[in-house]
Amino acid sequence: MDTKSVADVVVWGTLFPVLQDETSLPIELQALRSWFQSMTHSEACRKAADSVLMPTALLEFKSYLQKQPPPCLVMERAPSNEPELLQRPGPVVLRRSPSPGSLRNPCKLPVEGMRNVLITSALPYVNNVPHLGNIIGCVLSADTFARYCRLRNWNTLYVCGTDEYGTATETKAVEEGLTPQEICNKYNAIHADIYRWFDISFDYFGRTTTPHQTTIAQDIFQRLLAHGFLLQDTVEQLRCENCQRFLADRFVEGTCPFCSYEEARGDQCDKCGKLINAVELKNPQCKLCRGIPVVKPTQHLFLDLPKLEERLEPWLEQSWATGDWTANARYITRSWIRDGLKPRCITRDLKWGTPVPLDGFRDKAKQPSPAPATPVAPGDSQLIQELTEEVAKQGNHVRQLKANKAEKAQIDAEVAKLLELKKQLAVAEGKSPEVPVPKGKRKK
Repeated sequence: MDTKSVADVVVWGTLFPVLQDETSLPIELQALRSWFQSMTHSEACRKAADSVLMPTALLEFKSYLQKQPPPCLVMERAPSNEPELLQRPGPVVLRRSPSPGSLRNPCKLPVEGMRNVLITSALPYVNNVPHLGNIIGCVLSADTFARYCRLRNWNTLYVCGTDEYGTATETKAVEEGLTPQEICNKYNAIHADIYRWFDISFDYFGRTTTPHQTTIAQDIFQRLLAHGFLLQDTVEQLRCENCQRFLADRFVEGTCPFCSYEEARGDQCDKCGKLINAVELKNPQCKLCRGIPVVKPTQHLFLDLPKLEERLEPWLEQSWATGDWTANARYITRSWIRDGLKPRCITRDLKWGTPVPLDGFRDKAKQPSPAPATPVAPGDSQLIQELTEEVAKQGNHVRQLKANKAEKAQIDAEVAKLLELKKQLAVAEGKSPEVPVPKGKRKK
């Protein structure tokens, strides 16, 4: 081989610390053995090996790797998508086969005294069959890092799963004539099988439609509500009177107000990449019936991010000084703080989503099949005790102000604090108080 590419050099340099002893290569890999020998015997690679690849650290790394159990190689034919009668003899490939006792444990917990690493990939939607772009752009880099962490003997947990709620699933279900749950089951199995074929080393690959996932999401919601971090507000959305539904995200299409692309979605334009408020679309149409929607008000819940801003800024300054933030992450975060945090809508008018455990909002994201209303689970006992003490303390304060005939404005302010504490206590005890409604309307 007279000409060697950059890829040849990179792969050879990666394998050199492990494969200097050519007897470590199985007989079945004769082609790899010949290529490796050719690279190693070239003058340029020989000089690189002598000056760069032979330090003590790399030799120790080689020794460490050689102590690890070797992979179990299984000879099999490469799979084909063609019908059996049309298949041509395929090449023989080597694939890793898990040996008994080496299966990864999805129930790993942090271990004191060890370096504990949690790795996640972006959750893929269940509305397509994964292709190489999905593998490379989503899970492969995380898988590479997970394998590196395990080689370092760090306590590593690599998790992922399919993102199964939302308009992407509902529209795919309509397209294929299936229910959302059937779509989720179908594509979750396809995704899991493809990642398994590529030997992506997830410790756990789950899905977002499990009862356990719902319990966790609703618990987070209830804690936010109990601590006063949620707001109720009226927003204007497109509604299809023919389908009797609000058109969230991908259920509406129209002309982009920025670049005039005629097939922009209700959340984003795929041509110019800009985020879109659905009511800003020109010539909007319902994707289901192609009817012309109307603008109508609807109630939604928002995460009250401005309430956290005062405490967030000093925490960020400390974290930036001591943590390992990338320049891009710092820039984006600074821009959010500079422009002021805005309330973030966390509910949608959907039939397929995590149920909202609050009266008046249970139809915002519900399961497609009828089910009894989800009760509000009680908060933890410590929180209830703390809030009970705060309510009693504030109640005594209000009574004292009234007894002393304080100014009405002062009494009203303290009464408002008392009502807020009572509301938080009610939620912690499993009740559903009213959510504060700010003045004015906000477009979604």
